[in-house]
Amino acid sequence: MAEVWLADRVDGAFERQVAIKLLFNHPSRSQRASFAERFRRERDILAALAHRNIARLEDAGVTAGGQPWLALEYVQGEPITGWCDCKRTHIEARIAVFRQVLLAVEFAHANLVILSLSVSCGEAPGKPPWQGLPVKVGPVETIIREAVLADGITVVAAAGNGGERAFPGQMKPVIAVGGVFADEGGALKASNFASAFTSKIYANRKVPDVCGLCGEGVEADFIMLPVPPGSKHDRRFGVFDGTGKQDGWARFSGTSAAAPQVAGVCALLLQKSPNLTPKQVKSLLVGSAVDVKDGLAAAVGGAGALGAAAGADGATGAGLVDASAALALA
Repeated sequence: MAEVWLADRVDGAFERQVAIKLLFNHPSRSQRASFAERFRRERDILAALAHRNIARLEDAGVTAGGQPWLALEYVQGEPITGWCDCKRTHIEARIAVFRQVLLAVEFAHANLVILSLSVSCGEAPGKPPWQGLPVKVGPVETIIREAVLADGITVVAAAGNGGERAFPGQMKPVIAVGGVFADEGGALKASNFASAFTSKIYANRKVPDVCGLCGEGVEADFIMLPVPPGSKHDRRFGVFDGTGKQDGWARFSGTSAAAPQVAGVCALLLQKSPNLTPKQVKSLLVGSAVDVKDGLAAAVGGAGALGAAAGADGATGAGLVDASAALALA
């Protein structure tokens, strides 16, 4: 839809670098109109987000060639995960950083933005399962629970990959997203990379609720995603996925890539019907999902892998989210 460039102010008034987001000049007139309208909505949302931990909108306009653009505050830094690893921060410090992110996200969602969590902490494969919620992640649970139950914010979270029981994806108020793989012919099956399980913390909580598309196998190289040029992911996946090691692209996926897909559908539902509650949004997704009948999810906790079957199942929940069908029901 768009690309982002680092830009310098050149009129001599003062020096400043900004991130310029430029809408692609699509050849189709209908596509241009549709994307331009979405771009305008993004501009209006960003203009309302005045928060110290959210990059602010500096300016907006249209080029001489008719391409809309946004100028955003440029924040030089690195991914949070990379910063934490470099600093070797302990779990309490990581939770404190994550809490700052959640507070900024909470502010954004008070302005009708969807909360999509493609990060998680949780029980790693081969480790004993949590028998209760660790005290260290209690503040995260409190913030998310208040966001859903008190503030009416729809929260979408990844279910986990490779056999982990992800948190906060297993919280009951959250829309937990698993993975479905689609082959070149369009046939669907549960992804053997995506986790599916019954929570050991929350009684009778089965994960996932619904699924987005993701890869399968050890690397799950399925969706082309932007990454920092020359980063660990760029170098690692560039060996076998057809991209370069320094080009800023890699083909990989998982439930962290599936969750934003579902969050996008949630945003469309709330755009059409702004008064929907989080529970109603989840109900619409579940009631309109495409049933997936084949495949096995990743085995969790030494138990056998859950399989997909006709109707709701443990591997894919209600199935693959269908945006058109969900909007038709809203």
